[in-house]
Amino acid sequence: MDKDINHCVPILQQAWIDLRTWYAEMFPNLETVIGETQRLPTRSLMLFCQGRLPIEKVRALLDDDTLEDIIVSGKDGFNKISKHNVMPLSHAMDIWVKVNGKIVWDKKYYLPFGKFVQDKYKGILRAGVEWGDDPHIELL
Repeated sequence: MDKDINHCVPILQQAWIDLRTWYAEMFPNLETVIGETQRLPTRSLMLFCQGRLPIEKVRALLDDDTLEDIIVSGKDGFNKISKHNVMPLSHAMDIWVKVNGKIVWDKKYYLPFGKFVQDKYKGILRAGVEWGDDPHIELL
């Protein structure tokens, strides 16, 4: 899994810096980290399988015993391309929120991403909270 912000287009690199700073000021007890930037099509396919194939197989494919049996992606990386799949620089990034050092998925932690993107990057970026992919931010 690629977590290198330098593998994103420059506007996303700047948005990461701005969002991380803003979020830390707004919520000083929470931490934001890069979850994923660029994604190979094969990884997209494995994520696409999550929630569609037996979870034991997906956990083995992704080497992650913590995965839940829920659909997490509508893009398979081949027929439906994700903005994470764009090369040479990704057009998307996932940002995760940590509480007490542990990643949390509760929507309430990600809703501020939407406000931030709307206020600072309207017409350039959009936040996944608009359609249910809460940690996701992408280039329009």
